[in-house]
Amino acid sequence: MINVEKRIEKLSIPDETMLVEVVSQDNGNNHMVYYLNEDGSIIDFVHVVNTRISDVIRAIPHMMIVNFSEKRFWQMACETMTYNSIFEPNMPKYDDFDCWAMDSTMVQLFRHWCKIINVANYKETDEYMAEVHIVQDYINSKPIPAEYTYPEVHKRGVAARKRQIEIIRGWAL
Repeated sequence: MINVEKRIEKLSIPDETMLVEVVSQDNGNNHMVYYLNEDGSIIDFVHVVNTRISDVIRAIPHMMIVNFSEKRFWQMACETMTYNSIFEPNMPKYDDFDCWAMDSTMVQLFRHWCKIINVANYKETDEYMAEVHIVQDYINSKPIPAEYTYPEVHKRGVAARKRQIEIIRGWAL
């Protein structure tokens, strides 16, 4: 844990890091910085307290950063619920290590958006043309057995994934 009353200069990043996920506590200046590898597993993490989010972001020497709060994540989960859910999801805690790993597809999506934001003329590169399909693949894929059986369930699943993409795209920095 880093308890900072003054400005953070720099946070070290493990070599295998493909995405840095900063989860902020609602109504507080406490943050968890999670370092994710290519498959979305958490390599390492740092707990930063008593620090503004702008100082935390500035201290991370990495282009691929996403930031959101517990409440923003919970609101996204509630807005994109479509089927197989009777109750609303639980509010995750910013420092609950088990909540914040991702799958490799989400890492690819976030990296794609971070490149659009941080790499000059990225949309004009061959790499962009090779990766632009990632968003549509995510929206239209992942059919579960119910989506195969009932076309209306598949339509709701596509609509939910599309809405999820709209929400989480804004988390990339």
